[in-house]
Amino acid sequence: MSEDSVRDGIGGEAARGRVSRWGLFLPVAALVLLVALWTGYWVFMHAQVRDGLAAWRAAEQAAGRTYACDRETLSGFPFRFELRCTSLTFADAAAGMQAKVAGLLAVAQAYEPRHIIVELSGPAQVDTETGDHATASWTLLEASLQFASTGLKQVSVIADGAALDATTRDGIAVKGTAAKLAAHARQRPDQTAVAPFEDIEIALRADAVSLDDKSDPWTGALDGLATEVPPLVGEAPDLFRTWQIANGSFDLTNFSLTDGNTSVSGTGHLAPTATGTVSGAFAVGLATARPPTPDDTPTLTQQYLALLHTAGGFLGREAKVGGVDGRMVDITIDDGRVSLGTMQIGVLPPLF
Repeated sequence: MSEDSVRDGIGGEAARGRVSRWGLFLPVAALVLLVALWTGYWVFMHAQVRDGLAAWRAAEQAAGRTYACDRETLSGFPFRFELRCTSLTFADAAAGMQAKVAGLLAVAQAYEPRHIIVELSGPAQVDTETGDHATASWTLLEASLQFASTGLKQVSVIADGAALDATTRDGIAVKGTAAKLAAHARQRPDQTAVAPFEDIEIALRADAVSLDDKSDPWTGALDGLATEVPPLVGEAPDLFRTWQIANGSFDLTNFSLTDGNTSVSGTGHLAPTATGTVSGAFAVGLATARPPTPDDTPTLTQQYLALLHTAGGFLGREAKVGGVDGRMVDITIDDGRVSLGTMQIGVLPPLF
């Protein structure tokens, strides 16, 4: 073998050694760079969340609403952002109300920071300056918030095993339980409202709800569309006034309520008026599969339904309600004046 061949062989081995070492170092260097970039992103977003919370709290405090935690942490590195708050208290000076919740956990994945899951730990207590008091508990209370560049896009709240024990300022006790409660609201995909106003689809569900220990639990559902809804910032009277100026309205596309024997359903339309009240019309169906007997113990809810059913017998028309023969009655609201058929039955207070 010639000397040149030997040198070529040695040089080739050295070159292959350099190539193999680069092949080892490049993935490691890329991984280190990726970790550094991800860490920088997480630290930046952590600061954004912290500053955003501080700005939001300052704005709320300026409006007379304060939030405080006994202990608060913002963590979750490397893949999540977690806000933990123990003994959360909320006070609204304008409403004269104070509330307390055992704990709050808000979580967002670092790769999807606009989707936030919030879980509240019970029990919760609410007290008012006028003497009203309420305690609520649950096995699960969770909310899902989805944001877009223009703001909140969709929200869902679900409560399992909910219970309420309240006492009004007049000493009236109100107790209730529910196997499941759900509320959903989202921007209508094909909305016609112009920003900052929105068309919002609403869906409410309630399963096995009981307001006392004597009546059968009931199940209910409500679906509707609120148009030209203004940004939910400010006091309620101002929001209703802005909603009216924008020609907003609410369409009740479906309402149903049943306890297995009595069924109520309805559809309708409602809109605020320039005088600060509301006008609208609803078609309400009522049906009873089994008439009440003398052995039944009437509850407050059953008494109201019986009253409507009796009125429907005089003022309504025959119709199928929940698959059962029943009566359909018309309820109209003219500038706050509520009428059942042709008979006025009450006046609603103004919204603003």
